[in-house]
Amino acid sequence: MSSVPKIAVVYPASIPWMGQFLDGIRRFSGPLGGWRLYTTPPALASTGERTLAISSLVGWQGDGVIAVVSNEEEAREARLLKVPIVNISSWEKESFGFPRVGVDNFQAGRLAADHLLSRGLKNLAFIGWDGVYYSDLRRMGFIGRAHELGSEVSELLKHPNEFDEENWGQRLRVLSHWIHQLPKPCGVFAVHDYRAQLVIDACDVAGVRVPQDVAVIGMDNDVIICRHSMPTITSISRNSEEVGWQAAALLHRLMEGNADLAKDEEIRVPPECVVARESTDTHYHGDEVVRVSIRYIENRLRYPFNVEEVANHVGVSKRKLEMRFRDCVGKSPHQFITEARVARARELLNRPGGQSLQVISENCGFVSYSAFVSSFKRVTGVSPKEARNQKTTGEISEL
Repeated sequence: MSSVPKIAVVYPASIPWMGQFLDGIRRFSGPLGGWRLYTTPPALASTGERTLAISSLVGWQGDGVIAVVSNEEEAREARLLKVPIVNISSWEKESFGFPRVGVDNFQAGRLAADHLLSRGLKNLAFIGWDGVYYSDLRRMGFIGRAHELGSEVSELLKHPNEFDEENWGQRLRVLSHWIHQLPKPCGVFAVHDYRAQLVIDACDVAGVRVPQDVAVIGMDNDVIICRHSMPTITSISRNSEEVGWQAAALLHRLMEGNADLAKDEEIRVPPECVVARESTDTHYHGDEVVRVSIRYIENRLRYPFNVEEVANHVGVSKRKLEMRFRDCVGKSPHQFITEARVARARELLNRPGGQSLQVISENCGFVSYSAFVSSFKRVTGVSPKEARNQKTTGEISEL
């Protein structure tokens, strides 16, 4: 191996989360002296240059490859390179003989269901790919969690080739017809953010309000789509930096000669969080007291207050409020308040040129800095300082 390892990272240029993935590789390789990365920047496709592909690496004198290996042809080309390879594709269930790293798509589905159900929704729906592994996993996690909590799920599955054959108008007509038939109010989990955008467009065609009639959540947290949609789209952040770190760590093990240790290994990284935006920004709880309480809490997160103050605002006893919260939301009002404060803290932590941790603590209504640190670590598993060092996106996180 050369003094500075040469690593190729091969992926479709259109993947929105690869910047964070590459950050994770850098974070792992930095303490080792760094790796020289060969990859395709997203802007390359518009310059007329060819994107990096496994087939184009023939003759390349490198040390390892992290690649999207989605079919047998790509696998054959990868084996010809005679270097350690980590697969980051979840298109097929088969990993083609390479160790694989990716987001835990099953858990992502469960997270989407929890988010929609926490809004008080009883009717859920899923729209995704038919026969695509990552879509199957997200669907199974979503439906399984919904069934655990007593909800049924409507589905619309399409084969990718079938979707490609439809023009824009056909796509919207099919979706608007499906949406029109869904029981309302309904929460829809779209397999990725582009599909979530199509659902919102189809709702507009069908005369269905988002989020009042249909709440929509996507996956990938593609900020180009999510921030510029109307309404903006709630999405699941993949934890792509951690996926990159884990892929680099596994490749390092292979390059160090631990082939048997990593053979056929699959590492699934839990998704980071729900990035809550306007497409799910409402509550459907049948209990008016709970709805008013949640709105009061969300509007006053920057100020210190306790459960007693919320109970006084809605005109019930603390005990009554706790019982009604547990019935409707599945958690105590104290837990709901704490998680909402931590979610706001994560938003502030991730903003460029952000505030100091002390100021963030004060702006999230924590009674003390120590309470902020302990609450944050209890909810997220890391300290505020660790979270700031790890995260690069600037969106509110629902925990």
